[in-house]
Amino acid sequence: MKTWKRALALVLALVMALSLVALPSFAAGEEDSAGNGSPRVEYAGESGKNNGGLVMTKTVRQTSESEFLLTLEAYATGETRTETKDIPMDIVLVLDVSGSMDDPINGSGSQYKIDVLKSAVNGFIDKVAEKSPNSSIAVVKFAGDEKTETGNDKYTDYWGYTYNYS
Repeated sequence: MKTWKRALALVLALVMALSLVALPSFAAGEEDSAGNGSPRVEYAGESGKNNGGLVMTKTVRQTSESEFLLTLEAYATGETRTETKDIPMDIVLVLDVSGSMDDPINGSGSQYKIDVLKSAVNGFIDKVAEKSPNSSIAVVKFAGDEKTETGNDKYTDYWGYTYNYS
């Protein structure tokens, strides 16, 4: 029984040792791109080609009947590649449409806060439509008292200011 176990252990050790040897080492008759009879193994795409700024090659050349020269080469070319992908976004704009937005900017002048808000929102929506046409935009307005109904109704408070319901 001991002889059987020893033989099995020897076979398993041999299988493990052979599994560590790269299979391309057994390839015969393959030539590299120079045609000099040296097997060439390729990694990460075509060997010797620029793969996104990284070039890697592995060459095996037979120097004698029982000796081989293994050359590994890897270097960076300094090139970079950037890929962009448009991902649709869900955007929510929360806008103040209270009575104070009817006031002029800086307390006086002809430009009102609500007009500047409208211009900014329209510009934003136009830019999103241009750059990311599959994105969605929702508008939520807020002002004054709470109201559970939807719409663009207005109310006037005790002091005479007009507000939009939200």
